[in-house]
Amino acid sequence: MKSGVARSVVATAALVSLALTSTSPPTMASTHDGKPKVLLHVRPVTTKNVCQAAYLGSCQEAVTQGSINEFYDVYLLVARGTQPGLAGVQLGIDYQGGFKFEGGERPIDIFSFGLCAQLGFQTPTPPWPSPGGGIMMVWGDYGDGGCVMDDVNVGGYFYMAAYEPAFLRVIPRPVDQVLKVSNCSSVEITLNELADAGYAWFSDTGLTGCNPCNEPCMGVAVEPTTWSRIKAQVVGGR
Repeated sequence: MKSGVARSVVATAALVSLALTSTSPPTMASTHDGKPKVLLHVRPVTTKNVCQAAYLGSCQEAVTQGSINEFYDVYLLVARGTQPGLAGVQLGIDYQGGFKFEGGERPIDIFSFGLCAQLGFQTPTPPWPSPGGGIMMVWGDYGDGGCVMDDVNVGGYFYMAAYEPAFLRVIPRPVDQVLKVSNCSSVEITLNELADAGYAWFSDTGLTGCNPCNEPCMGVAVEPTTWSRIKAQVVGGR
C-alpha cells in the first residue's frame, strides 16, 4: 500500500514538473548576443488578423527588404533575448519622408500606424509616425504588471509605400534620446542604437536592411548610386 502511494506521489510530482516546464518561456534567445532587440519586419498588406500576421518562430526570420511602388505592412517587433518577458518598449522612427524628389514624390509615405500592444503613448512633436516621431508601447494594462513572453512580440505596424530607394529605421525616442525596453519586473534595459536597432530598405535592386537579431546593424548602409538622390541620413546625423 505504501509503495503504491509513493509511486502515486512521484508520478504526480513528475506531472507537475512537466506542466511547469511546458508553460515556462524558453531560456534560449534567438538574438545573436542574448540582448533584447527592436527590429522591422516587412510583409505584404493583409486585412485580416493584421497583428497576428507578423508572428515569427524566431526573430532571425524577419524580412528587412521591400520593393518600390508596392504597399506593405512593416511591423515593429521586439525580441526579448534572454529576458523572461517584456512589459514595454520606447523608440523612435526615422525615414526619408520630409522632402520631395525632383519628380515630386516623397521617397516614403506612411499612411497609418496600427497599434498591436495594449497601450501606446506618442510624443506630440513631431507627430507619430512622422520622421523623428517617438512612441512608448505597453503590453497589458498600464501598471498591472502585464507582460508578453513570446520570443518575438509585435508592438504595431506601419501601412506604407516607398516610391524611390529609401530606408526606414528604428532610432532612440527623440524626446529623451533613449531606446529601451522594460521587463516583467519593471526593470528598464537601455539598448544601443548601433547594436540593437534594425532598419529596412526599399529598392528595385534587392538591397536588404539589417536585422539586429543576427548582427549589429551599425547604422544605415547606402548605395553610392542613390546617395545624392536620397540624401540619406546616417547615424550621428539627422
